[in-house]
Amino acid sequence: MEEIEGQDSKQVLVAERELGDETAKRLTKLKEEQERLQRLLEQARKRVGVEGSDIRQVVEIALKDDEASLQTGHFSVPEAVALDPKHPAFSKDPSWATLFDELRPGRPARPTDRNKWRNATPVRGLVFEPPLVAAGQPEPQDVVQLHLEHRLVKRLISRFASQGFRSSVGRVTAIVGPGAQPRVVLVGRLSLFGPGARRLHEEIIPITAAWRDTRRSETPLAPFAETGEVATITQLDEALRVGRTPIPTVIERLEKTVELDIRDLRPHLEARAQESERAALTDLVENGRREADAMAELLQRQIAKVRAAMRDKKAPDQYEFDLATPEQRQQAEKEQRQFEADRRSWDDKLVRLQKDLDDEPQKVREGYEVKARQLEPLGIVYLWPATN
Repeated sequence: MEEIEGQDSKQVLVAERELGDETAKRLTKLKEEQERLQRLLEQARKRVGVEGSDIRQVVEIALKDDEASLQTGHFSVPEAVALDPKHPAFSKDPSWATLFDELRPGRPARPTDRNKWRNATPVRGLVFEPPLVAAGQPEPQDVVQLHLEHRLVKRLISRFASQGFRSSVGRVTAIVGPGAQPRVVLVGRLSLFGPGARRLHEEIIPITAAWRDTRRSETPLAPFAETGEVATITQLDEALRVGRTPIPTVIERLEKTVELDIRDLRPHLEARAQESERAALTDLVENGRREADAMAELLQRQIAKVRAAMRDKKAPDQYEFDLATPEQRQQAEKEQRQFEADRRSWDDKLVRLQKDLDDEPQKVREGYEVKARQLEPLGIVYLWPATN
């Protein structure tokens, strides 16, 4: 008995040690995965170049256009702000209600219960950066982080994406930049459309150049090479965050050459757009091929499953059917009818799947074919040195 208990104790110790090893391995793997995702996040942030403060600034501009604003709130995260769903900018349009629903916890499944839930449940606070949480503390549940793909943000900035610059927003602007020389940036938007005016590709294209207003009839403005363009875009990002306007005499000086500047840089915008379009077309063809192949593979797997089911499903044995009792014969007849119904259903499904296999992948490929393009100059920005 003691030997058995001793053996059991050894097995328990071994099991505990193995479980401990597995737990340690899982924690190590999770930590490595977290570090990998953090690196990817930082790479994406550097590549996209959009900080939380940038998103907040755009959101505030969009709200200001509707005479609304972010308000101070009372949340567990001090930097969190609030939006009032009852503000006229939102209450006059019922489509805003579903967006604010995403900011409330515990959304009821039945639509009939939602009005009562909306009145009783306040919207959560908004943050633009991940909230700082002390080690061991739970994530705050009364705030939501906004990002570029959040529906609320997309709705607020959609007016800029869809309309470019409206009459209430200037196409020409001048700001004080950190550089030592005047620079100009012509900003264009390339859009490619597929069947049914589906937007397949959209790209903002900047053309940058050193600005001057002397000897323009002899030598037009010429775009920077890659190094100069990168430096100009960096200066533009910094200048937009500060938002200082040059003195009126500088504005008057710049206004005299706007049309000439656009005329000089427009051909370069067209050339850059053509390069971007060729690259985009290659990517679109590849996307269409990849999605079409994936759909064909899915349909082929479904066809194979139906055929396998047809092979595995056996018809009632005729010999047993003939020698069965009346009750057994009745059951066999029922099974025979079900088998024939299944067979017809499988045959119909095979026909449909085969037709889909013949047609749908091609439709997917055609969906990525560009039917129209649009190159729209959105505006021109001047960077004026602070020292001039």
